[in-house]
Amino acid sequence: MKKVITLSVLALITFFAKGQTEKNNWLMGGSLGFTSSTQKESDVSGSSNTSVFQVTPGIGRFFMNNLAAGISLNLTSSHSSSSGGSISGTTTYFTAGPFARCYFNASPHVKLFVHGDASWGSEKYSYNSGSGNDQGQPGNPITIYEGKAGVAFFLNPHVALEVTAGYQSMTETDKTGGTPVKYTTGSVVAGIGFQIYLGPSKK
Repeated sequence: MKKVITLSVLALITFFAKGQTEKNNWLMGGSLGFTSSTQKESDVSGSSNTSVFQVTPGIGRFFMNNLAAGISLNLTSSHSSSSGGSISGTTTYFTAGPFARCYFNASPHVKLFVHGDASWGSEKYSYNSGSGNDQGQPGNPITIYEGKAGVAFFLNPHVALEVTAGYQSMTETDKTGGTPVKYTTGSVVAGIGFQIYLGPSKK
């Protein structure tokens, strides 16, 4: 009896350690991210507040053990306003592109991973000056590169809770003035989300 129990525990540990991230398995899910910042200038009264909300769903496949690649989407909404709320602006970005992810075993129920992705899309901007609402021209191209590291806590054989932190570089090409002008913004990002791990489809 003890031998059966021991073998069962070892089999369960092996399944958790290797099963989800084996070759030909699938993963799907996403994460949520939120950042908030306040900016003050010494020669200007008041301040400006910026909040950023990000959703990144995706789907991928393991082409090697512990190595997956796939497609992810990025929906980001950034809202800025003055301390009095008289001036505000909202920018929404939507991009899509490939990602790659590599896992490392930490314990039977925990895996570490590194993740990199690139995506392309466009943005839409709205501005409120207090006297009216001027809608900016949508369609300016956006390019986003992101690298992050994370921890996956497996709640059961198929679902993991993920906590991530990393760096994102976003470049916008503004074409509204005739001559394209590029603006690049670097940000530290943190997020939390879920991933679902599925075995290969049966023929």
